[in-house]
Amino acid sequence: TWPEDEAVLVSALRRLRADGGKRHRLIIAPHEPTAAHLTRLESSARQAGLTTERLGRLASGSVPTSGGRQDVLLVDRVGILATLYGAGSVGYVGGGFGRAGLHSVLEPAAWGRPVVFGPRWQASRDAELLLEAGGGRALALDNPAAQLAATWREWSAPAGQAAGAFARGVVEQGIGSARRSAELVISLVEQRLRG
Repeated sequence: TWPEDEAVLVSALRRLRADGGKRHRLIIAPHEPTAAHLTRLESSARQAGLTTERLGRLASGSVPTSGGRQDVLLVDRVGILATLYGAGSVGYVGGGFGRAGLHSVLEPAAWGRPVVFGPRWQASRDAELLLEAGGGRALALDNPAAQLAATWREWSAPAGQAAGAFARGVVEQGIGSARRSAELVISLVEQRLRG
């Protein structure tokens, strides 16, 4: 995630908590998990009334500072995001609120998780496929935290499992695409050499 995504995530979780949604929790993996970024994110969550913990502390066997069952688990290392999607029920993919570009929407979809992302997704063919299949949802610029909270509520029910199956279907339809692409390139090169 990027700071723009994180503001929406924290606000959406705060909304759910205010409405009695105690079972919803977040795992946030910042694009740049620097100490300064994590500290700012902890402060933002604390101001929203949410508890946080860093994954590194839990992995080291330390006692959670929040007493356990924290609202937000902050990922303080790189290289494990694809695995962490399997621990959730809904995937949020960052980059859709800024200009840097949307990150991979297929990683959570491969786990059978429905995927939410920001409004700037148009450069991602995979995001378009998820939207068309019903396995993804794009937030709008107008009140995205309320939209995200509503999506989490909706996808906490069987509708989320169905959307996750649609997302997984998009991934399964793409299996073998590298081979098909290579065959197409070979065919075009062979035609050119013959012609």
